[in-house]
Amino acid sequence: MKLCVHTRGESNAGGKPGVYLVCHPEQTALVIPLLSEDILRHANCAIWYDSEPESSYDVQELWNALNKIQLFVVAVTSKFLYADHRARNVELKYALEQHIPVLPVLFESGLVREFNRITDTIIRGVDRTENDPTATSYEDVLDSYLKSVLVSHSLGWIDKKENDGSARNRYFMGLAYLSGIDAQINRSKALELLESAAEDPEPCLDATEKLVDMYLFGIGVSLDIEKAFFWQKKLCKQLQTEYKIGHSPDEHLDVGTRYFHALISLSDILRIAGQLPQAISTAKQALQAAEELASEVGKQESDRNIAMVYDRLSSLYCEIMEWEDAKKYSRNAMDIYAKLAGEQGTVRARRDLSVSQEKLGDIYQKCNELDPAEALYRDALSIREALSMSDHSPNVRRDISEIRTKLGDIRKAQNDYDSAAEEYAAALQFDSELAKGLGTWQARDACAVSLVRLGDIRRYQGEYHEAVELHHRAAVLLQELVDETGSIQYRKNLATALEKLAKSWIGFYQPEQAERCYERALRLREDLVYEHPSHTSRHELATTCFLFADLNCDSDMMRNALRLWEEMCPSHPEYQIYVDNARRMLAKWR
Repeated sequence: MKLCVHTRGESNAGGKPGVYLVCHPEQTALVIPLLSEDILRHANCAIWYDSEPESSYDVQELWNALNKIQLFVVAVTSKFLYADHRARNVELKYALEQHIPVLPVLFESGLVREFNRITDTIIRGVDRTENDPTATSYEDVLDSYLKSVLVSHSLGWIDKKENDGSARNRYFMGLAYLSGIDAQINRSKALELLESAAEDPEPCLDATEKLVDMYLFGIGVSLDIEKAFFWQKKLCKQLQTEYKIGHSPDEHLDVGTRYFHALISLSDILRIAGQLPQAISTAKQALQAAEELASEVGKQESDRNIAMVYDRLSSLYCEIMEWEDAKKYSRNAMDIYAKLAGEQGTVRARRDLSVSQEKLGDIYQKCNELDPAEALYRDALSIREALSMSDHSPNVRRDISEIRTKLGDIRKAQNDYDSAAEEYAAALQFDSELAKGLGTWQARDACAVSLVRLGDIRRYQGEYHEAVELHHRAAVLLQELVDETGSIQYRKNLATALEKLAKSWIGFYQPEQAERCYERALRLREDLVYEHPSHTSRHELATTCFLFADLNCDSDMMRNALRLWEEMCPSHPEYQIYVDNARRMLAKWR
């Protein structure tokens, strides 16, 4: 064990809030520098880590180190979750038992649910791979989380023996006991002081806000979404009451703005809890608050707040599949962004408009209204291509690639394969440049997925030689990612690429090559079902069995597919169509 520390400018770690980083030991050299850089951009803290995570260690030394930190950050990858190592089995377990807040940072998308299953928690992760332009960015989520959790060690002026009795003094004392600032950590005492400050006849609003964060993030207490909701609801009522009191203009604006954001947070907590109708109702309260604040915060800022709430409402209505309301609120947001882009002409305003156009296009595409979806994607693409003339950053190129891919999907759905090929080829060019320039897992995976899409189109066009080449390149790229990461998602993508390659080999009259591809895909699918026996993984295995059986008229393999689908039918009747297909094939071979 060899504890090391990173700080801004390699300054002294003394007096700075402590963060402890862990990852799979084989990924230390890659992950720790990236996470350290990310965190130090947003917080002036001391980042501790073990540079020799596979060496022997002194248990007491490890506990002493962990007891001094305020935040435990986990680099979540498939290797971290599914291998035996100290970071997962000892350090993470200790942090959860001691109620040290844990932040999972996803280096592979889609693992937060599995992280929560393995750790028996409900923790919101931060997705470092997130590239959805309509979602809150990784940087913004990370910044918000760090501000909620880390407490500065500059509270030494508080005289804990001579409490002046104010709610605000109790709030600061609670922070001191919570984080061990000039005091021995005492989490029960901290909770008592913070609750007392929040429930005072003249409450300290910061204390109420801190209690929300504690239960939402597991800071010194067990994660509890119901208690987080209780305190967030109380905070909204306190701010609403305070907002109605006559203050100086600046104070009135500050309280009103906090009230608006508190309603947004309450809506988010309700959404996490699965209470979508209540989340929608609360978001509408936030919309009303934003409209009331319009005369105080300035027209442009209030317009942006209102557009943000429209976006949230649209997203919530999408979740309950009320598409007309989703379209209405998304269109309202787009109209505001269009006005702001026309008035300001800034890069930010124009990109906001392109994002809102893409989001509305996505809703139309989900409703199979392809013409309006395509028109919106074209408008978004025009803006992004114009922005790319002066901004050559990876994000801009990724944005263009995503729009090109969605346009290709529409053309493919319309059976216009020539136009789909043009769009996918354009997306592939951007993805290839990003994969080569960045070399990240995410960029290389995106490139592989684009290769598969273009390969599919070439197969539909009868261009089997090119289809084989494209699918083979995708399989090689994904095999490299699987070897490096062991990622579930990359293994799924590799199995899919191998199945696509098999179909291309069949079109190229090479059944032996196709059989080898199906055999590899089958082994991958079987391993995934063994490790994660979900309905999705079993359906994917059954599909591979069906394709393999169809190639060789293999009755035993077809019966394997039939058995898997029959087992799932009682709880998932949508699989009946697959059962019927498998039975027809078996009857035909008799």
